[in-house]
Amino acid sequence: MGTARLIEQTVFMTSYELTISGRFRTTAVITHSSQIVVGWIDDVFNSHAPLAGANRRVSVGLHVECSPPYDSIALIQLCVGNSCLVYQLLHRIERNPPCLLRLNDFLTDDRFYFIGANVELTIFRLRLWNCFRVRSAVDLGDAAARRLQREDLQSAGLDQLAREVLGIEIIRLDGAQRMALFNRALPLELVAHVCLDAIISYEIGRTLLI
Repeated sequence: MGTARLIEQTVFMTSYELTISGRFRTTAVITHSSQIVVGWIDDVFNSHAPLAGANRRVSVGLHVECSPPYDSIALIQLCVGNSCLVYQLLHRIERNPPCLLRLNDFLTDDRFYFIGANVELTIFRLRLWNCFRVRSAVDLGDAAARRLQREDLQSAGLDQLAREVLGIEIIRLDGAQRMALFNRALPLELVAHVCLDAIISYEIGRTLLI
């Protein structure tokens, strides 16, 4: 599905150069640190917000992963341009880290819109578990149905949209491998999988919404 090359590793974060399906290259940061999350969001504001205008917003791939037994949000994935963040909320250092306020600022900033398959469910989960609000969102199934004039794609999941729009097959993990994505330290072969949904969402949106 993808390859990962380690760029940097500290006690608070790891960063990688990812290549997904041999086509999409992204720098990914995986962290449980509030400070790293704030820094990533500030970088996005500095580099992408100036590109927004009165009739143009910047798209951001958004996905959350929930962990048993309570189905609470464990991972928040964000992707914009060639930069991806995975915030390991499950392993946060503080119960209410300062980055949550900055993250909410990002999600409600009208210069950005957040995209994903079944994005309303993602928004509901963010509101339910973390009281986040998402100001602007686009469901990729709706976008694909309109752009490709195929009503059957309106309720499509990310895997089907990846096949129909990008021509790629997503390889999913199951069982113990999938549960390993919730570990704080990840082996290199799992890194692409923990970032995958936000990156693919962004690339589908970039194709459909240009």
